[in-house]
Amino acid sequence: MATLTRFPATDVLKETSSACPVFEDPAAYRNPAILERYIRDYRKTPEEAEVCFAKLKEYLGRAVVAVEPLSPPSRDVDDLWHTFLLFTRDYAAFCQSSFGKFIHHVPKVSPQGSCSGETCNQCDGDS
Repeated sequence: MATLTRFPATDVLKETSSACPVFEDPAAYRNPAILERYIRDYRKTPEEAEVCFAKLKEYLGRAVVAVEPLSPPSRDVDDLWHTFLLFTRDYAAFCQSSFGKFIHHVPKVSPQGSCSGETCNQCDGDS
């Protein structure tokens, strides 16, 4: 029998049964190395880094269920996302265990072919 599980950080409902994998709650994910790197590279406090990481995990949770691309996250959240992406294995494992698929960070490109500084987020349909 399938049950629905609500993950409060992302407000995502996931159906679980013996045939469906049970995903981890993204809000529970911790990775001190990512936060240390973000604090060092962007001169943030540990408190600012924690808040930003929570916002990033929320954003990724919304991105995975979004029908249309989301508006770009704040600059701080995007900077932390870039930092997380440097830890490729950790990021891929987080996406798989939290959402069942890899969430790509895709820069939005202007018609002239240059980056507009905004971020468009798409999920890879091939998990």
